[in-house]
Amino acid sequence: MKSIKVFTAFICGILLLGNIAFSQNHTEQKKDIKTALSSGEIKLIITGLEDGMKLSIKVDKKNEKPLVLYIPKGTSELKIGSSEFQKIQLSTQQEVKIDLSKLMTQTVIVIQSSKQKLIKGSIIMDSNSGSISYDFQNAMVGVK
Repeated sequence: MKSIKVFTAFICGILLLGNIAFSQNHTEQKKDIKTALSSGEIKLIITGLEDGMKLSIKVDKKNEKPLVLYIPKGTSELKIGSSEFQKIQLSTQQEVKIDLSKLMTQTVIVIQSSKQKLIKGSIIMDSNSGSISYDFQNAMVGVK
């Protein structure tokens, strides 16, 4: 009887240690989308929809680490080119969560709220060594 209790305690100990190790390796990292882009953790593909009314933001994670991104509630700016004036504004009714804990890619749709908008086409944004590169693919940015 004593050996069964010792064996049960041993198995419970292994399971507990396994759960602790799993939770430490899979701790959720919550970051805003701009920080994750500038640190090189993600690549963004931004596409203008509905003649500039909305944006599709596709996020591709570059490593296997769990990552949860967010776009804050309200209005925020997203730089879409190397010049200071190349910006668009996003408008969200609530914080937009992009959960890449188990996925490598996810797409969200947001509203464009500025006069200058990505009307059509796509912009691919990627970060290498801290600098963001922009690849404009049939992208048309205009005032709407």
